[in-house]
Amino acid sequence: MRMNITERELQKISRATWTCPFCRTLGISLTDSEKTSRIVKRARNGMANDVRTVASWMYNGRKGYEQDTVEAMKWYRRAADLGNPQACAVIGFAHVRGEMSLEQNYEQGINFLQKSIKLGDVQIFFWLALENWKRGEIEDSILNFRKGAVCGYDKCLEQMLTLFKSGFITKEEYEFTLRAYQTATGEMESKDREDAVVFLGQRGHTHLETLQLLADL
Repeated sequence: MRMNITERELQKISRATWTCPFCRTLGISLTDSEKTSRIVKRARNGMANDVRTVASWMYNGRKGYEQDTVEAMKWYRRAADLGNPQACAVIGFAHVRGEMSLEQNYEQGINFLQKSIKLGDVQIFFWLALENWKRGEIEDSILNFRKGAVCGYDKCLEQMLTLFKSGFITKEEYEFTLRAYQTATGEMESKDREDAVVFLGQRGHTHLETLQLLADL
């Protein structure tokens, strides 16, 4: 079947800069204005990742938005309600620290951070561990570092090594964590996945969003 391609579509194809690693076909490079417009449209239609992106623009005063912390938090809450883990993390830390127009509420903040983890943001284990350490909750801190490392987060593994060298955990505990980390990261390694990480990064996805998208394939 012959396809009719408009001149505008040809112009877009001429701007192509990368190839999709999934279907091995030519990708289309959009202008910054076109990307912004698409993200805003998807956000208004309830796409969680895009709602969170718009929230970050409002908070930082970017992409034509005036900086507005209160309105940004409303959008972060919408994204969190839609299941976006990064939005849950933002709200959680805002509660823990009493920032972004929210009153300090440690318990509520921890609840949001734990929700973020359940939604797949394993990096939060690292920050939870740091908060535990600051509050003198050493065992909880070690547990969260271990959980993050077991899920394949390198910064948590680095902290477990530091804890071992400092005498806070045994050699056996560190070796168990290391093996679990190697198992988790080994499952994520392949040439196709590396190509996909580059491709999705060019499309503006964070590293965690990329891993989540790959996990759904």
